[in-house]
Amino acid sequence: MRLVSKFDGKEQINDGEDWVPLPQEYMHALEVILRENLMENCTSIGRSFYSNSKGGSKEIGGGAVGLGGFF
Repeated sequence: MRLVSKFDGKEQINDGEDWVPLPQEYMHALEVILRENLMENCTSIGRSFYSNSKGGSKEIGGGAVGLGGFF
């Protein structure tokens, strides 16, 4: 991983009415960072994550597997 730019969030956080939305590239970078940790500890299927540590998987018959997780 390499640094491509820095973002100073202080200028985006404002208690007044001059609220400015975050640029899309920063939202994407935040999503990548948050997903990286989840991918180390969970199984990813589509956009959902299933915990490897909370009970793991359970065979429910017919070749299907039950997994605990979140969307």
